[in-house]
Parts: sequence; C-alpha cells; structure tokens
Amino acid sequence: MKKLLLIVLIGCASVGYSQKIGLLMDSYVVERWLNDRNYICEEITKLGGECLVKVAEGVAETQLKQAKELIKAGAKVLIVVPVDIKEAVKVVDYATEKGVKVIAYDRIIPTDKLAAYLSFDNEKVGMLQAEYAIKNAPKGNYVLMNGPKSDYNAILFRKGQLQVLKPYEEKGDIKILEDIVLEEWGELNAFLEMQEQSLTLTNEINAVVAANDALASGVISALGDESVVKPMYITGQDAEIRAVRNLKKDLQDMTVYKPIKDLAKLAAKSAMKLANNESINELKYTTVAGVKVKAILLEPKVVTKDNYMETVVADGHVTVDELVGLEKE
Repeated sequence: MKKLLLIVLIGCASVGYSQKIGLLMDSYVVERWLNDRNYICEEITKLGGECLVKVAEGVAETQLKQAKELIKAGAKVLIVVPVDIKEAVKVVDYATEKGVKVIAYDRIIPTDKLAAYLSFDNEKVGMLQAEYAIKNAPKGNYVLMNGPKSDYNAILFRKGQLQVLKPYEEKGDIKILEDIVLEEWGELNAFLEMQEQSLTLTNEINAVVAANDALASGVISALGDESVVKPMYITGQDAEIRAVRNLKKDLQDMTVYKPIKDLAKLAAKSAMKLANNESINELKYTTVAGVKVKAILLEPKVVTKDNYMETVVADGHVTVDELVGLEKE
C-alpha cells in the first residue's frame, strides 16, 4: 500500500512540474495562424509540456502585456509571433530580464537576445512568386501587392519579388504599374486597394504578384468577372483551402506552401529543449533585419493545380473532402 501511494505521489509531482511554454499569437485574421497554434500546442502536450496561449488581436502593446502575464504564470520559454517586430524587442528584453528564453516564430524579432528564430526562407518565397509570374506572363503590366513593413517577412517577400522582376523591367519586357504596400494583412484591404486600381488604371494588368492567399482572394473578389481574372496571373502564399479551390478553377495560378506543421513541431520541440536547458543542434547563425541571430530556415514549396494533390493534400494540410465541400458552395 505504501509503495502504491509513493508511485501516485511521484506521478502527481511529475505532472505538477511539467514545463510551461508560452505562445504569443498576433491574430487569426489569416487562416493559417489557427493551424499553427493547434499544431504547436498539440506537440508541446505530446512532449509532456503545457501550452499557454495569448492572442494580441494585432495590438503590439497588448502583446507585451500578455508576455508579462505568461511569464508570471510560469512560462519558461515564449514562442512569439510578433505583432510589430520593433515593438516585440520589448517582449524579448523583458523576458531576458526574467530569465525566460524567446523563440521568434516565422517572423523575425531584430535582437541578438533571441534564443532562436524559426521560419522559412521568406526572400525565396517572393522569388518563387515572381519566377512563376514571369514564366506565365513574360511580358506586360504587373501589380505587386504586399503586406505591412511592421512584418519583416513582408519586406523579404517584396525583396525577393523585385530581385527577379527588376531585370525584366529594365529590359522593357514588363512594367510595374503599382508597387502596393498595405497597412496590414487581410483580404478586405487587398479588395479595397484592387478595386481602386481597377477603376483608375487604364492599362491592362497581366499579373498580380500577391504576397499571400488572403491578398490574392481580395484581388480576385475585387475583379469579380472570371473573364477578367482568368487571363491574369495571380500568385499567393499559405496554401489556404480557398486558394487551392481557386487554383483548381484557374482563378489563382500558384501559391507558396510553407509546411507549417513541420515548423510548428520544430518550434514545440525547440521550446521544450530550451525549457529543459538542452541545446538545439540545428541552429545556425544568419543575419536577418541587420541582426545576427541563431536560426533554422525551412524550404518553401510551389503549389499549382498540377501538384496540389502531391503536396498540400499529401501532407494533410488540405483534405479532399474540404475541397469537395467548397466546390459545392
């Protein structure tokens, strides 16, 4: 009986001492972020930790407040999707003072105090978008549609796009009619901007290099008429369900798939290692936003109507049932 009681007490103690990992999200405006949260928390739980989640709803000041709350609640590591990369430095500074390690998740926080930066090669994302646009629309008029400068990824997407497109512009093969940088991510912002462009531009648009699928959806909705949309080459990113549907309908021509399940699992495992004072051997120094940080950058993949079954469906990112359900709408 005493032995059984001792085993029960040991079991309770191990549960009581599970590592707490804080997850600070920006918002769920873009479809993918809810999936990131779920994958991260599932993996942390599987590894014996506890995932504490806070969502800032796009307000940087709220995110700092939430960081303090999670640290007070016992979080040993913070995984942060920053609202504003400059303001998020305050989160890292505060956490460092309290002995808490910070992982910047998919968006850089420009400080050398980071324990790790886990993301994809985001400049390559922009390059892939532009390369596939040029392949399909080698001549004509282009519109670029990117997210806010407060998200450094948006800067990298645009940098990659221009690296590919500028030589073609200099040769006179293409003309960039508009280089749009939105105030924030979201379909509505892209819809309003593209609606205005379609009313004011007299030139035919041959390609819209949209940085993600939400912006692509806004562009498609603004143009409305399929006879206008289909001859136009439209890019995206995130492989959202609606984007894959649009690929199948020839309304969108490509999306860049960043296997977020892989990134989420990597973040969860890395956070648990840091919480247990273990090293992350895969980390390599790289310079991002002018700051040298320890990082792991995964490779993005191009998805089209020809390979979505072998990529996003095969990975379980999108299911056939979801696509069939959407087609019945």
